Amino acid sequence: MPRARCRTVLGKLFAAVLLVPLVAKYAAADYSFRFPIGDDSTAGPTIRFAAVSVFGSEAGGGQAGSGFVIDRHDGLILSSAHVVSGLNGMAWIAFPNDDDRRYPAKVLIPERGGSLDPDVSVLQLDPALKGLRAMEVQFDAIREIEQHYITGFGPSSPQPLPRKALLTKITECEYTAVVEAFSGDSGSALLSQEGLVVGIAVTGDHGTGKSWAKMNVLPLSCVRDKILELVSDRQNDKIMKIVWTAGTREFEDAFLPPPVDGSGWVSNLRLAKAMLGWIASRTRQISADKKHQENAIKIISERRLGYGMVLDLARAEEHIFLSATQDVARTEIETRLSDAISGLQNTMVSMSRGCSGQPDGVRPVSWDTLQIRGNTAVNALSAARTALATGQTQVAVQRINAGLSELDALVNGLHMNCSGDPHGEDPVYYGRYVAFRDKLKTELQTALRAL
Repeated sequence: MPRARCRTVLGKLFAAVLLVPLVAKYAAADYSFRFPIGDDSTAGPTIRFAAVSVFGSEAGGGQAGSGFVIDRHDGLILSSAHVVSGLNGMAWIAFPNDDDRRYPAKVLIPERGGSLDPDVSVLQLDPALKGLRAMEVQFDAIREIEQHYITGFGPSSPQPLPRKALLTKITECEYTAVVEAFSGDSGSALLSQEGLVVGIAVTGDHGTGKSWAKMNVLPLSCVRDKILELVSDRQNDKIMKIVWTAGTREFEDAFLPPPVDGSGWVSNLRLAKAMLGWIASRTRQISADKKHQENAIKIISERRLGYGMVLDLARAEEHIFLSATQDVARTEIETRLSDAISGLQNTMVSMSRGCSGQPDGVRPVSWDTLQIRGNTAVNALSAARTALATGQTQVAVQRINAGLSELDALVNGLHMNCSGDPHGEDPVYYGRYVAFRDKLKTELQTALRAL
């Protein structure tokens, strides 16, 4: 037998011996947790966890981190890239209250030797594994004012340990969570008050004792496309046909119940995959009719698939941006403005000590002048938010454009504004400031076309 064929046959036999018994034996643990609302511990939704522990070997060895199932059809799991970076392409997964049995999972990303930025990994269990449950995701912006939880296992717990997390936005793609966390929590889900996964808790800063005082959080919205690239598209056409049948029993079964993983229910992950596939087709075909577009906008909004997807649709449909999106656009612009104002204020704190030279940073040379630019931008965006809320659309547009102009002046003024080199140096995180500015401009300017 040729050597290459022999290796192929042996590989198939190994996979059969390794995986078939797991398919026959595994049944998902039904671990649930009721999310409290305020002080009422019985008021929130009950969430069935699909959290897992990630190990580096089938038996023995410590826990590498945590993770969570996001798709039961393909057996996809999310975790942190650094959790699996040294595992040579294969991790071992344990489910709640079942730590004695571990299941092999292939590391799809990051690739061996690949970048760990962003700090997200996607693993795949055998898709034939029975009894998997998946957690519902959302790709909308994280709302700082909402209550959130992390769901990691800590260093050795047999089941996930939900803990409250207080979030602070650093940039669009970086949050910190004040939470009691442990080394085994890396890669755990960050859940919203509704029990939807909004981010991944990645790395921690040590507090007192063995616990961490803070964890860094990566929003799912920032790795949406990277995740969806790995989701199969075999259900896309079927899902979109249901989307266009609003009002039917099939539609209600698929989209109207609360987010639970059950018969007939289309998960947010699968819906996002199908919706983005349909949006991509708009650039190659004649535009969809108004009813289809209206249904798409409604579902994107209701299922919190992310305003980024509304913008994707806007760019694909440049010559007919729906009048139906105007109400959605106003609401989302108000939200974006609130996020932009707090984000800019936090970014200005970083900018104010953004040059290297001291442990806590050094002020840029022209910071007194640049700070005025930043404060003017904050005031303009605040005025735009007020104008939108009172129906003064044109005033809002003018103030947004004025605020973005001041933001441009602030960021451009920081270029080479640190002392050291004879010609000046950029602040340490200048690239982040530029990315923050560019992303905010793109989102607001695209959305303004709907008003």
